[in-house]
Amino acid sequence: MAAAGDAQNSEKELLTAAGLMPNSARPHVALGNLQSLKGQDDQAISESQTALKLDPRNAGTYVLMGMAEKKRGHADLAEKAYRQALDTLGWAYHVNGENGVCLANSASQTLKRAVAAAPEDPRLSYHLAVVYGAQGHKQEEQATLRKALATNKPFPEMKDAKTRLAANKGVS
Repeated sequence: MAAAGDAQNSEKELLTAAGLMPNSARPHVALGNLQSLKGQDDQAISESQTALKLDPRNAGTYVLMGMAEKKRGHADLAEKAYRQALDTLGWAYHVNGENGVCLANSASQTLKRAVAAAPEDPRLSYHLAVVYGAQGHKQEEQATLRKALATNKPFPEMKDAKTRLAANKGVS
């Protein structure tokens, strides 16, 4: 009974924190985790969605959402959330090197997994192409950019993808 009381008190405190920090994803992520532990997967997903609106770069939130969707029997939505987590993590490896050191190998390996899981998603391919370019692998960059653009699906970085492709036209 004490554990149930602790969870209830924690939930109240997290709801208060969310109200006091309306622009922070953290209380929503914590609340989603608590709700997931309690088996309240619909609420966990709702809190995850709120958290992602506030901070779409939080890979852990995508993992939480994937776990909740899997428990609800929605394997396709769980897989989509997990792919987004891989993309977010891979992109973070790329842009957040410490002391000028790019975590390029981790970035490319993580993004390769994301692209393999969702080859139809041009944004994943674009992110992998940018990492290849940063690593100096121009042929791989160009091939992956062509793959992203060949989907004919719009994505936010489409203009940059076309610019990168044109800038390295001599690379085969």
